[in-house]
Amino acid sequence: MFFFFIGGIQPKTVTLDRQARTCPACGLAGAYTRRTDHYLSLFFIPLVRVKKGEPYLYCQRCIYPALLIADTLRLFGQGTKVAVEISIMAADAGTLTGDDIVAIGGTARGADTALVLKPANQSDLFSMRIREVICKPRKF
Repeated sequence: MFFFFIGGIQPKTVTLDRQARTCPACGLAGAYTRRTDHYLSLFFIPLVRVKKGEPYLYCQRCIYPALLIADTLRLFGQGTKVAVEISIMAADAGTLTGDDIVAIGGTARGADTALVLKPANQSDLFSMRIREVICKPRKF
């Protein structure tokens, strides 16, 4: 007799307040307070919350800050942007201890960038520190 269990930890975003607030980036009233919690799931059904996320402001009309940060990281190459993004995703999933890590990123052609960095959650992005660039392509 075989039993298959499909389980894991999955994020679930909840809107905390339905009252529109003024977005600090675009100045329009379209920002809502959200939180991303992590749940233990079984067969893709969230069962138990295992980690309560930090509240953050999400604007439905603009994603300007996210685009600005992505474009700035892309100045150093696509691999740098990807390495930073995957470290943020791993931190948001709760899999990192807060110690420095080596993050590797690249493009569809393969990994080409390695960074030593202090990871941070998405809600605390500006506490992230890129300590060292191990390798990065010269031409990108």
